[in-house]
Amino acid sequence: MKPPRCGVALLASLALLTAAVSCRSKEKSQASPPPSASAQAAPASASAVARAEWYEGEWRGTYDAERQPIDMAPDAGRLRAWDQDDGSQGIGAGRITIRIDANGVVTGSAEGPLGKLVVSGAVVGDAVRLRLAPPAGSSVSAFAGVVVAVRRDGALSGLLRVSSGDSSLVRRAQVELRRQGG
Repeated sequence: MKPPRCGVALLASLALLTAAVSCRSKEKSQASPPPSASAQAAPASASAVARAEWYEGEWRGTYDAERQPIDMAPDAGRLRAWDQDDGSQGIGAGRITIRIDANGVVTGSAEGPLGKLVVSGAVVGDAVRLRLAPPAGSSVSAFAGVVVAVRRDGALSGLLRVSSGDSSLVRRAQVELRRQGG
């Protein structure tokens, strides 16, 4: 029995293709010698070296909470509790510590007259936006709020604004965070 013509033609084509590829590979290997050892050990360029973002690392700072004056008419929603706030709670100095990862995600904590707070947030451009929340299981009247801090002269400077859970106490403070260890 004779092999079919198309089978023979297919085998012949494959043989020619294999020979052509083999010849080209030999020509290529003879035309370009392997790179020298010095070329292989060349240092990476400065642009190839990974650089930390300006915000990466640990930042620490302080705040000094004070009463937030509220200028609002009673018929516009002013709470009577705001007038009764004697400033005896949530006033004074505290600390904030945050850690910012390479993706700009912020985690941390705060403690002081506003209580223990869990800090979370993100870097947005040259600003760091923080959310301060009481830990799980805290009193309903625990403070919570925000900080928006802008990068300025190597620090993060901004305003902390918080209120008690029932909004009867409202506080504010200037915040400045400085990078630690570098």
